[in-house]
Amino acid sequence: MTRFPTTYSALLAAILLLTPGCAVGRYLGYRGMDLTDIVDLKYGVAIGVGAKVEATQFIGTGAGAAALGYSREWFGRRSMELNGFAFLHLIAMGVDGGYGSMNLGGWSDERAEVYFLLVNATAFADFGIAPGGDARWDHLDTAAPPKIGTIVEELKPPTEYLPVPALEYWRFGFEVLVPGGQFGLYLNFGEVYDFMAGLITYDPADDDGVSFLATYNIPPEIVELEVQEDLEIIKEGQVQ
Repeated sequence: MTRFPTTYSALLAAILLLTPGCAVGRYLGYRGMDLTDIVDLKYGVAIGVGAKVEATQFIGTGAGAAALGYSREWFGRRSMELNGFAFLHLIAMGVDGGYGSMNLGGWSDERAEVYFLLVNATAFADFGIAPGGDARWDHLDTAAPPKIGTIVEELKPPTEYLPVPALEYWRFGFEVLVPGGQFGLYLNFGEVYDFMAGLITYDPADDDGVSFLATYNIPPEIVELEVQEDLEIIKEGQVQ
């Protein structure tokens, strides 16, 4: 019964023995950061009262109504910052969150997570779109304004935001909103896997060396390029 742990420990010891001193320090630092990623934190400023429980990103239920001015939520190492959105949940259905978009060509000012019969339709829309880890921005064509059609098409992500990688979907936790504030705490099993894999130097979250200040928000200069491209498309449409 102890064969696998013993083999795993021996492999880990071999890695440390064969690695130069400075690299050992870096390795231990990365594993320490991976360990802290297992618990995700959410906080913000709110006016109202509410609560929500989530069992993975796909399932959730809550109750309450609130308006929020600012919120920051971690999914593993990286976080998402949101400004000005609403929270409205009635047990089996609800809407909350939202990611800023550019309000061009019919876009709305925020993109919310939509729950119907406890299912987060937005999560299903995002699943499979998100690049893994610290991806660059060459995937932005997949985040183009959605076509009119199914609810999944309507919920595809706006250009200013990267969908959270699938690794971060497997977490369980809660959030509460009270007059003046918002707080959430989640146990992230995707990051448990990343920590365990990291012991043998595999990094499925692609976050070794990434700061806790990293976000899923696309850099402003890239957003500006997308704005200019959308403006050109609108101008061409008006000419035709």
